[in-house]
Amino acid sequence: MIRVIACLIALMAMSEIFGQGGDTFIRQLSNHVGNFGIDMVSPSVLFQRSDSSFMIFGRIREGADRYYPVYQQYDRKGGFNQSKDFNLGFSTLNYGHGSTFETGDGGIIHRGGVGWQGEQVIIKFDSKLNEQWRITADSTISSSRNLVVINNHLYSFFTRYSLSGSYETLLKITLDSGKVINERALFAFCGQCDTTYSSGIGLLVMGGRLYFSSTQNPRDDYKNHILRYFEVDSNLNLLGQGQIPYHVGYEISRPFKLGNSEKILFFQDSVNNNNNKIFYSVANSYQQATITSDYKNEGLFGKVTPANEFYDNQNRLYIDVSIRSVYPDTNWGYAVQHLIEFGQNGEFLRKLPLNHKDSAGRYHTYQITNLQRTLNGGFAFTVHEPPGHSTYPWHLVVTDSNMLVDGKPFWHRFYSGDTNKTIGIIEDGQKYSVGVFPNPVDEKLNISFNKSLNASFELRALNGLTLLIGQFENSVRLDVSNIPNGIYFLQIRGEGISETRKVVISH
Repeated sequence: MIRVIACLIALMAMSEIFGQGGDTFIRQLSNHVGNFGIDMVSPSVLFQRSDSSFMIFGRIREGADRYYPVYQQYDRKGGFNQSKDFNLGFSTLNYGHGSTFETGDGGIIHRGGVGWQGEQVIIKFDSKLNEQWRITADSTISSSRNLVVINNHLYSFFTRYSLSGSYETLLKITLDSGKVINERALFAFCGQCDTTYSSGIGLLVMGGRLYFSSTQNPRDDYKNHILRYFEVDSNLNLLGQGQIPYHVGYEISRPFKLGNSEKILFFQDSVNNNNNKIFYSVANSYQQATITSDYKNEGLFGKVTPANEFYDNQNRLYIDVSIRSVYPDTNWGYAVQHLIEFGQNGEFLRKLPLNHKDSAGRYHTYQITNLQRTLNGGFAFTVHEPPGHSTYPWHLVVTDSNMLVDGKPFWHRFYSGDTNKTIGIIEDGQKYSVGVFPNPVDEKLNISFNKSLNASFELRALNGLTLLIGQFENSVRLDVSNIPNGIYFLQIRGEGISETRKVVISH
């Protein structure tokens, strides 16, 4: 008993708020104490509620490779409110949180599941997190994606399973009762798409309409892929569609909808950056992919990798973009991260840095997740520093509109200027490189280091669900033969290295 009390006191003492001033702060996430155990929380989902408090749905680790879901709440100044087990009435071992947000009535919609063939669930809670209804997986429906809302109705892609195979389908669900009132298969929108392996990507709402993308020919050679995009009304009627082919030698990103206009934005050359240094392009609409404007690199050179996007209360688009290149003296890779703000017509407004150079001139990179706007016009996100080190805690960061906390960049809390270590590189001659091959992969995916290293891996789907997770020494071979075709993210962590690779599975 004395030992337990001592642990609790120590855990409470770890809860600190740094750089608090006005509505900006850096808050170390409090340790969770519950039936699942006592441990640090790894955040999966962050959102700000209408009362300005911050909700975090995450996981704690209990033993080797066993994770359990929890949720926490902090007030608008970073004060700790609550931390509770997330009990769902079934085994939540290695449960992964998906799309989660507040509804207009102050309730919460949550999507999550256990693996791509495990238990899946969508739950509607009231404002006090009392369950109102749920949709669960059964033998015919699974793998829910991100969720969006139009006029008291919820929309999401699922995968339906049958004796003859599986296919993606878009559902319309009432927010009041959770009843499915309309459904349309992906191949009804995209007759050219593969009924089994094509999937709906990036579902979003603008002006009461739905927009999403899908890849045609996902089982063919990568250079033969065609990215198709669709505009659908609230009754799941197709309004328009277009396509952008992948070109040999470089890749075009999925399209991003521009605010209140019909225009779309997509990044050019996110593989080899050989397209005349065009950074991104703007097209007229989803129906007309004719390029109206090309934007140069704005001083950003390297391979372009756009990640998550979000919109402010004026529907202005923000995208987290990584620009990857190599150091000329070592040929080792690095990434420069920026949050880029775009105007209503796609014009480049500003870029806000998310990492910086260290005292040796190398880029110091932070593990940043859940980046979003706050209700008062600032930004909020979760950060892990150093990235990939499971013994270090996560932090909740809330900044002003210029990405500053008390007038300084957020990294002033974490970086003292006296270290030369950077992501993916260990100094003093102990440099590591990691190989991930083949890519695209059919059955077996190899991960290997050039030197001895203990590391962990986690393979995630685009919707955030964890499909494979484990630890290895030096190298490992993963069996992906039962995972559907598509694009996935492989996160590799070890001492002094944290990398995320895009993996294409194509059977």
